[in-house]
Amino acid sequence: PALLGRWGASAVLDREASGKAAGGPWQVTFRQVIDGVEVEGARYDFHVSQGNLVAFGATRWAPVRTRAVPSLDRERARRVLETASPPVYYLPPDDVERNFLVPARQTTLCEWKGISRYWHVEVDGRRARHAAWSYPESWSGFAAIAGCFAFNAGRLGPCTVDGEQVTPQPGAYYGGWITSTITGPFKGAPGSERW
Repeated sequence: PALLGRWGASAVLDREASGKAAGGPWQVTFRQVIDGVEVEGARYDFHVSQGNLVAFGATRWAPVRTRAVPSLDRERARRVLETASPPVYYLPPDDVERNFLVPARQTTLCEWKGISRYWHVEVDGRRARHAAWSYPESWSGFAAIAGCFAFNAGRLGPCTVDGEQVTPQPGAYYGGWITSTITGPFKGAPGSERW
């Protein structure tokens, strides 16, 4: 329940929906309960894959907002937690205004998620270079984020999660979003290259 931030106190493990799929990752599902009454449709689904925690498909997820692209005020973000990093939020492709994205040539390889593709974000003639990325065909264990878009708060300017302005993860490479409920240390700062 502590993983659910401010909703943790009202999270109840759904034992029937949780477990290990044959040959697949572990799935853990929580339902939200307030004053003993289950909130209809409110659930949080997590997968644990190769040591990484992947949250996806939550029906009551904190909206992700960015001033650069206001249309990102959605509740279907998928949150990925990796070793020594704050969360990275991935938005389903239908929740992203693609006309703000300009394809970039840059690609990177993640040993867990696969090959990423990058975009510049351009709004009102201002371009944030390599500010968005996705995994068009993510590898096993990360299928929940295939084709979804993540945004680097450090390249976009002020961004918020559930009304709180985030602090970008240190360094130019990582794209995690730090809020008051997340504590470090986080990789990306000088001296953390081998974490």
